[in-house]
Amino acid sequence: MSETTEFYKLIDLAMDLEKAILSAGKDLNYLFIFHDDGELIIEAFYSNPYDINPEMVGGLIAAINGFAGGVKEGNNRLVVLQKVKFLFTKVADVLFVIAYNTDLGDEEANKVMDIVSNTFKLSYLHEVESTDDQPVDTMACTALSKIFQLIDDEVIPEYKLGKKTVLDLDLVEYEASKRIQELFLQYREAEEKAKEAEAEPTVSPDEESVLMDFDEPSEDALAMDESQSVPTPTSSGESQSVPTPTSSGEEVPPAIAEKFDEEGDAMIQAIMQMENLLDQMISRFETLLGLTVIRNHPEMGLETIEKGELEPEVFEKLLSTVLENIHVINSLLHGTLEDRILELDNYYMYLQAITNTSFMYLIFTDKSSIELIQPIIERVANTIATIYPE
Repeated sequence: MSETTEFYKLIDLAMDLEKAILSAGKDLNYLFIFHDDGELIIEAFYSNPYDINPEMVGGLIAAINGFAGGVKEGNNRLVVLQKVKFLFTKVADVLFVIAYNTDLGDEEANKVMDIVSNTFKLSYLHEVESTDDQPVDTMACTALSKIFQLIDDEVIPEYKLGKKTVLDLDLVEYEASKRIQELFLQYREAEEKAKEAEAEPTVSPDEESVLMDFDEPSEDALAMDESQSVPTPTSSGESQSVPTPTSSGEEVPPAIAEKFDEEGDAMIQAIMQMENLLDQMISRFETLLGLTVIRNHPEMGLETIEKGELEPEVFEKLLSTVLENIHVINSLLHGTLEDRILELDNYYMYLQAITNTSFMYLIFTDKSSIELIQPIIERVANTIATIYPE
């Protein structure tokens, strides 16, 4: 798959931004977005040992910007105030500012600024193209939230709005997730057209789950709890609608089977939602050959869902190998990225925890692609957790 699409570019830039922020560490204090006149849109703070008044910063930057005849896009300018430096530039319709300690070298600061401004610009211009008559404030906040959707929770800053910026930030983050969904769909349509492949069935409007829309699970998915049984999908992705033997080999008690019959439609809808999600994961990434979701249901026993191009016997062999070494797998599930990557001859297995009773493993041909895809895997796992609750 081509990595020159808008969606891939945004992921690549977001990953670069994450690395730059981690590299800057505690020396990176603030990130501001202002209107040209210095009015604050959003203030994001990573580490803030200094009490910085954003209105003062905005006024100062706007004054310098106006006095110097404006700042050209991509032309970084520096202002030094005691132990804090402010690097600012123009990005589309707004001024972007980062505040950092003097301990952080200017070269490193410029690198962070270039990455954050390029990432924001791509995200912001997509907002401009895809929304009608939205104010700059809304587009800027949604663009920044969209970037936050793609980076690790540990490097997402706390943020607050300017006094004149009135937004529902939860709604903004939801809209950001929907924008990412649109990018994914655009990519997929372009790819299918290029390959002249047969179009897959269109997802109906009430099927909420597509690859990046993880923050709004369906009511049916949220309604499930550990007392509800789930039909066990086969390796082909189809779900069995008959009671499944428990881990001890005994059949499910009639009361539980009856409960499944009553709530079967909701369960099947939730399973279909999850399978759609996994299907898109497989079709989305070339290096991902297969994945398996494993859940130890307290009443229904062991449940698995398998997706991918691997032969059924390969899935079975992998599953038996994983279960034979489950104590090792459990010790790795919450480890570092490197801890959770296991080399299998010419392939790589990546482990991802879902809940305390479920996890997934994914088989890749390329180790380097795992780091790129990891944030998306985590979002998929979070969505599955709402379908497979504790």
